[in-house]
Amino acid sequence: MVKLAIFAAFIFLAPQNSRAQEALGSSSFDLDVKQGSQEILLAKKQMSKKASPQGKTPAAQRWPRVLFILTSDKHGYWGEELAAPVEILGGKDIRLDFASPSGQAVIDPASAPDPDVLPPTDPLFQWTSADTARKVRKLHEKISKGVLKVGSARGSAYDAVVVVGGHGSMFDVNRDPEVHRILREAKSHGKIVAAECHGTGALAFADVIQNTRVTGFPDAWEPLALRPELPYVLQDMLNKASGGRYESGLKPNEPP
Repeated sequence: MVKLAIFAAFIFLAPQNSRAQEALGSSSFDLDVKQGSQEILLAKKQMSKKASPQGKTPAAQRWPRVLFILTSDKHGYWGEELAAPVEILGGKDIRLDFASPSGQAVIDPASAPDPDVLPPTDPLFQWTSADTARKVRKLHEKISKGVLKVGSARGSAYDAVVVVGGHGSMFDVNRDPEVHRILREAKSHGKIVAAECHGTGALAFADVIQNTRVTGFPDAWEPLALRPELPYVLQDMLNKASGGRYESGLKPNEPP
């Protein structure tokens, strides 16, 4: 049995007795992660309870683990959707791993403009601040050398599995059989399964949201120029996989 919490473009599946809705920690990113990452990922205090009992040596302790799944597609992942939850969960008491279909992570350049090269008036900064862009770029550089292949990861080995969004996920992650295996393993072992933005499609293709109230990036917000390239309509996939229970939070006739 799972409990569902939805925030903006997040889907979060957690065990029924989870205390995931405790608001813990804070983030300095532009995204509203106080009702996103904090509740989606249990945050530090709840997950740290799963560490080994006191009295064991540090080497023998079992720290909580979180797996972030990223795209390898040229369209990339949205940088802030990784950096914000990493900031919330960061610290030596939680192990963070990163995986992608190819073992390489590709970031959407629009989410990581170089503030030392581009002026503040550049159109790219309508999507992110210079401070956030610096953090995103630094994190991407840090994790790029240690990205696993999803085929080598086991969902049961993690306390939480998070599919990071961005348009790239629609082309590889969401339809990857190994990603589906990881999500099903995590869910069947009572672990946390979460997805952001376009990454929510992975839960639809993995068939883990049947008869579940869900959300995700709404079709009304898709850029017109990009729509012809997209392999499917995310909103339609989520609605079908959930048994018609998709919600976007948009009011009737509300513009994107």
